[in-house]
Amino acid sequence: MVHSVYGIWGDLEISRNLKKLCTEMYAAFFIAMKPFKDYDEQIKILQDRGLLPIITDTSLTNSELVDSNGCISISSNPIPYAKTLLQSYGYYNIINLYNKPFVHNDTYDKDMDFFKLMSLHEIDTIIKSLLYSPIFIAEQKIKTTIAHSFAQKYGPFDSTSLTNYVEPYLDSSNYNRSLKNNSNKPQCNDLIKHFTKILTDNTKYPPFKHYQTKHGHIPIWVFINKLTFGEMRKMFEVLKIQQNISNVFNLTPSELRSTLIYLNNVRNDCAHGANFFQQTYPALKSSIKIISDFETTFSFQNSSIGNLFTCLCLLKPFLPAFDYFKTCDSYFNEVFKTVISTHPMPIITPYVMKQLGVASLEDAQNKLFYLKSYK
Repeated sequence: MVHSVYGIWGDLEISRNLKKLCTEMYAAFFIAMKPFKDYDEQIKILQDRGLLPIITDTSLTNSELVDSNGCISISSNPIPYAKTLLQSYGYYNIINLYNKPFVHNDTYDKDMDFFKLMSLHEIDTIIKSLLYSPIFIAEQKIKTTIAHSFAQKYGPFDSTSLTNYVEPYLDSSNYNRSLKNNSNKPQCNDLIKHFTKILTDNTKYPPFKHYQTKHGHIPIWVFINKLTFGEMRKMFEVLKIQQNISNVFNLTPSELRSTLIYLNNVRNDCAHGANFFQQTYPALKSSIKIISDFETTFSFQNSSIGNLFTCLCLLKPFLPAFDYFKTCDSYFNEVFKTVISTHPMPIITPYVMKQLGVASLEDAQNKLFYLKSYK
C-alpha cells in the first residue's frame, strides 16, 4: 500500500493518539489514586485491618497513658499513642515499608498489630544509625587514599608552577579516556565538567577560599572532601591508578568498585529512611574473599548472609581496628541482645533474626567475633 507523506504522518499521529487514549483508559479503569487521609482516618484504617483495637470508652485521654514512673503505658487505650507515632514517623514509614512479609491475601497474619510493625521500624532505624558512622569513616579513608595516590602520581610537586596551571583532577589525560558515556564521549569529560562546577559554585567555601587565597589553587586532598560518596565512586571508576588505590585495601580494582557501589546504596538508604531489612541491593560483581570465607565458615550454602553481615564484611578493610570492634560490639549490645534476649516479641523476633542471619544470641556473638578476628 502506498502512502503519501501526509498519509504516513497522519497514520503516525493516529497511532500516538490511540496509544495515549489506551493509556488514559487503563489508568481510569485499573489505577486508583491514593487519596489523602488525616490521622483519624489512618487510625480507622488500622482498626479496620485489625492492627489497632476499636475503643468504645472515649473517656481515656493522653494523660492517662502515663504511669507514675513517667513511662508510657499503652495497655488501656493505645489510640492516642498510635496517633502520636503516626504524626512523628508517618503511616507509610511504619506500615507500608514493613508490612509485606506479614500480609497474605490482603489479610494480616494472626497476632500482628500496629506496635509490632512500629517495633520493626525502630529496630531497623537502630541498625541504620549504627551503620552510618562506620560508612562515613570508610568514606573518609577511601577519599584520603584516592587523594594521596592521585597527588603522588600527578602532583602538584615542589617544581610545579602556577603559570598556566591546571589542577590534575581537571586534566583528562589523568583519567581512563577509553570509558565512554552514552554519547560515545569519554566519561571523564562529564566528571571534569562536574568538578569545575563544584569549584565555581563553592568559591566561598572556607577551605576552598583559604587555599585559593594562600596557595593559588585547591589541591586534590582539599577538593575531594567536597565530593559526595557517589561522586567519589564515579571518580574512582575512571581513574588510571585504580590498582594503586585498591592495593591499599588488599582488594582488586573490580572488588573495590563493586564494594563502593554496594556501600553507596546502603549509605543513601541509611540517610533517607529506606527499609534496610527487605532491601535488595545490586549483587556484588566480584567475589569478595571475606564474604566467601564467612559464607563457608557458617554454612550459608542456600541462603544469603543478609544485608547487615554483608556490610560488616565490606567495611572491614576500611576501618581502624578500634572503630570496627566498636561497631561489632554496638550491634551485639544494641541490636542482637535487645531483639533476642531483652525484648523478644512474637512474630517480630523470629523475622528479625532470619533477616539478620542469626539463629541465636550465641550465633550472633560467634559471627561477630569471627569478623573482628578476621585477617
